[in-house]
Amino acid sequence: MDLAVLLSALQLPQPAPGDARPPALHRRLYQAIKGAITSGALSGGLKLPATRVLAQELKLSRNTVLLAYEQLAAEGYLVATTQGSVVARLPRIASADDSRASKATPGLSARGLVVPMHWRTGSDILKAFTPGIPDIGKFPLPQWRALLDRAYRDINPRRLTFGETGGEPELRSAVAAYVAAARGVHCDPEQVIVTQGAQGALDLCARMLADPGQVAWLENPGYLGARVAMQTAGLQLHGIAVDAAGARPTEADWRDHPPRLIYLTPAHQYPMGPVLAAERRYDLLQRARAANAWIIEDDYDSEFRYEGDPIPAMCSLLPSSPVIYVGTFSKTLLPVLRLGYAVVPHSVSRALGNIGAQFTRPGHVAEQLALARLIESGRYARHLRTMRSLYAERRAALKLALDRHLGGLVGVSGGAAGLHLTAVFQEAIDDLAVHERARRAGLVVAPLSRYYLPGSRDPLRSGMLLGYGTVANQAIEGAVKQLAQLIDRERRGL
Repeated sequence: MDLAVLLSALQLPQPAPGDARPPALHRRLYQAIKGAITSGALSGGLKLPATRVLAQELKLSRNTVLLAYEQLAAEGYLVATTQGSVVARLPRIASADDSRASKATPGLSARGLVVPMHWRTGSDILKAFTPGIPDIGKFPLPQWRALLDRAYRDINPRRLTFGETGGEPELRSAVAAYVAAARGVHCDPEQVIVTQGAQGALDLCARMLADPGQVAWLENPGYLGARVAMQTAGLQLHGIAVDAAGARPTEADWRDHPPRLIYLTPAHQYPMGPVLAAERRYDLLQRARAANAWIIEDDYDSEFRYEGDPIPAMCSLLPSSPVIYVGTFSKTLLPVLRLGYAVVPHSVSRALGNIGAQFTRPGHVAEQLALARLIESGRYARHLRTMRSLYAERRAALKLALDRHLGGLVGVSGGAAGLHLTAVFQEAIDDLAVHERARRAGLVVAPLSRYYLPGSRDPLRSGMLLGYGTVANQAIEGAVKQLAQLIDRERRGL
């Protein structure tokens, strides 16, 4: 080819000002030739000058040009022939303004398009009143560091590969002992599957216990994470109404929408807070067994119960119950640990453990060993007692503040357990608008309307989830007063 053509097409990129390590000369030459090829300035089939010729013209060493040519050849932009290096014939790539170019990337699947996009990240997650987040400042970090150090000292090379299928044996044994003592769930360690938080357990159940197109029952309103797991598994969602005694399936629900999966939060319904009545528990267990359906019992926030004794788990009520019991350490310790578990019947324990290992390669060995020792030493139970007392004070302070500043405007539910209160508006107020006003003011309130399945909410059923795990006692009064002012401005249209 004419050397002048190549030289006119080449524009060696210059180092950025202040760049402490500018690209080497051969990288700059490589980038220039590649850019000329991809832009079409150098067309396919053109023969490039010999390395010696180009080096002399550009006043570079021949090795610099050789390295650039070799990289281009390795990536397929140049083809070595007996006549020398030739520009590869690339298919034409439409530019962004080309009328024949695609107007968009392929995009999400139909299931992806309906997944709620309300996830919170960054510093916003620690603001008042983010629901579902514990007070991470009270986490016993020095003890945890010591446990992690010990775990890493004890790990042998074999345990530095992938972890054990189903979780590390030490943690599975510790969890089995803990749920037996705390929740009356008697199981063997082999029935415990360690997961990536409770969400990992829900995903596993949704994909492996039901086929696409089968029906999954969800409490309505209900936990968004369960909805996401069921939707992305391709299941048909059917909402079950919730009243003061928990989920209330009707004969029409059983007849017209027979379930394969039934997701429940019986000890503390999320987000409204009632306990599932004993009569309904036994009825659901019996009818699920007759319908060949699985119950997923999410023991959401059961560790933080402030009134009376702990509520027995559903899976402990009848022998051979078709129940998957799900728990997590995200709410009691740190969300970032991403450690949860599922207690499953013997009939599926080995299969689900093996399948789970295919979804997410087992890992976090040191964290699992440290957590097992935290539980076995009794320090986990002591931490729960400390946090239960602290959260009880905040819950009481939040109730008083709501009564003082929003009394008559909201009805409060969900206070017997958990890390949040649900304030239900007693008149028609747009909770999404309140949420947006609060966000701009530095508060995080979750609108109740988002927890209903699309198209199923009573227009008058709106409110706010107010978490108290992330707000100090002394800050609650001022934050509620500020929220009340924002709600008043929304009511008056200001």
